[in-house]
Formats: sequence, C-alpha cells, structure tokens
Amino acid sequence: MVAFNHVAALLFLVHGFGSITATMALARTKGAPLAKEVDTSLDSSSLLQQQASEVLEAPKLLQAPTLPLTPQAADTQSPSSPIPQQLVMTAKQATLEDMPQTVQDNVKHMLAESPGVTLRWLSDADCATYIHDHYDDELSKMFKAEGRGSFRGDICRAAVLAREGGFYLDLDVQMNVPIIDLVDDQTTFASSFTEDHRVLNAVIATRPGNPVIVETLNQIRKWYRHEAPQTNWMGPETMLRALKLVVQKDCNGQEISPKAALEWKCGEQVFRFYQEQKLECSLRGSLECPSSRAQSSFDGLHFGLFVPGPSRQLVGWPRFAACSDWGCGAGGWEVRAGKVASVASL
Repeated sequence: MVAFNHVAALLFLVHGFGSITATMALARTKGAPLAKEVDTSLDSSSLLQQQASEVLEAPKLLQAPTLPLTPQAADTQSPSSPIPQQLVMTAKQATLEDMPQTVQDNVKHMLAESPGVTLRWLSDADCATYIHDHYDDELSKMFKAEGRGSFRGDICRAAVLAREGGFYLDLDVQMNVPIIDLVDDQTTFASSFTEDHRVLNAVIATRPGNPVIVETLNQIRKWYRHEAPQTNWMGPETMLRALKLVVQKDCNGQEISPKAALEWKCGEQVFRFYQEQKLECSLRGSLECPSSRAQSSFDGLHFGLFVPGPSRQLVGWPRFAACSDWGCGAGGWEVRAGKVASVASL
C-alpha cells in the first residue's frame, strides 16, 4: 500500500455501483464538452496559462514510505510481477521537445520526481508502426483512419499497454506524488473515476496482458464496427465497458463503488481507482488548490485526483497549473480533415 503522510489507504471489498444514469457535459472532466446521454448497466456510468513556471512550482510531492492477446502479441509477465516502470505517452509530434514548453515542463517535472521511470514516447507515426507490427490490419486501419487526435491516443495507449504494461498519463495530467506511488507490488490495474463516476483513462497503470486493458481493445474494435453504441468519448467509454465486463465475469456478482475504497480485489485482480473531485478553493490558495488555480477562470483547473474517502489525500490534477484551455495545447483536440469513422468504409 502507498502511504500518503502516514495515512494508510484501507483495503475493502466493495459493493454497490447501483444504477446511475449520468448525463454531463464533459467540459468538467477530461473529455470534451461533447457528451450524449448514456445509461450503462453497471452503472456508475462513466466517461468513465498562468505562467509556465507555475508547473515547476507545484506543491512538494508527497512521499510514500489470462485473456488472450492478438496472435502477434508479446508474452506477458507472471501474475506476481509488478507493473513495468515505463511511462507511455502519445502525441502527434515526434518528440517531447516538439511540444509546447508548458507541456514539456510538466512532463519533465513528473519524471524528475519519479526516478527509475522511463519515458516511452510514441508519435502518431510510431503508433501506426507499432500497431501494424503487433496487431492485425483491422486495428491498423482503425488507427490510421481516425481523425481525432485523442481517439488515436486511446487506440495507441491500449495497444501498447496490453502488450507491455506500464503507466500512462495524458500530457496535461499533473502529479502530486511520484508516478510509481500510484500502485504497489500487488496492483494489477489502476485508474481513476471521474467526478460523475466515469473512467478517467487519462491515468492508467497496468500489468501486461491485464484483462481490463485487453478487453478495452476489444471494445474499441466494437466501437468502430458499430457493434456497440458510440456514446460519450471513446476512450473512457470503452474502458468503462471493459471494466464492467471483467467485474461481472471475475467478481462473483460483486459490483464496485467509485467512492468506497482505493483498492479492492476482484478474482485474481487487485484494482486501484482514485477519484476525481472538485477542488476546495479559496482566493488565498491551498495545497490542493494553489492561488493560480483558484483565480483561474478555466474550470478545467478546478479538479483534483484524490484517494477515495474523507481525508482528501491529493495525488494529482487532471490538468497542469499552466493550462488555460481544454487539451492544454497538447494536440488531442485537433481533428484531421477527411477522417473516416467506420471501418466499413475503408
């Protein structure tokens, strides 16, 4: 277990997603303000700059004392192996140095505070090559035809993490703890729920071949084949569907509650799910909501990522402090001309 300032996160088996119908404009979460009503059956239902220097002036980090893949997929690690210490990040650009300075500063700061974690950078070209080399033509065509940058990122991160495992963060996520402290040696899969109980696939940690990330790829295929509804944002929606299927299969009818506990066991899986919450802000500023965030008119800065429960143990923010708009200049909101949304038209 990770300790945050001497507070131990308690382990519980959890019950009760209940049935929740969630309709929200995703401007309040990592997704865009382009949401449709969705009623899913688990159903927590998901989808699931001031100054650049402010990124480097973030509060001091808290210290913490088999489903088959495709035929071409790599061998997975043993069930007892830890999550690989690589940070997967995707973008259109060829290198981190090609990104805006605020994005660079945020990523470099997180890596400096996470010794031992190596950056696994994949450009659009790298992703296309990786999927071509390790998956089938269908998934390769899905990726190449997708015009929206964030959707290409959804496909690529799932493809790489399914084979290799590791950590994934969106380029605009800012951590308040070292990356490796999001998990421990027992964790098999970790992410976060959004404030409205959707899966926040901007933050992922997984072992290679984990059934949730493998099933996420299957759900992405169904999305493009129109075998499943194209509601909400693809990445969070397909990961939520995957999580629900794994829980229903492996948890003997148990369900999960986004706010009940940080860590819980489901069959052979040990899950960790953090919780996105609205920051408690004042104009004077605080640890969880520095004055730059409190005074910003951009609502995207007014959310944090917490350990579930009343203690408000902050592990990060969905967007770095110097961000001033949706996407934070990282390119995920860009849409190419001539995108193809359905494989049937390829």
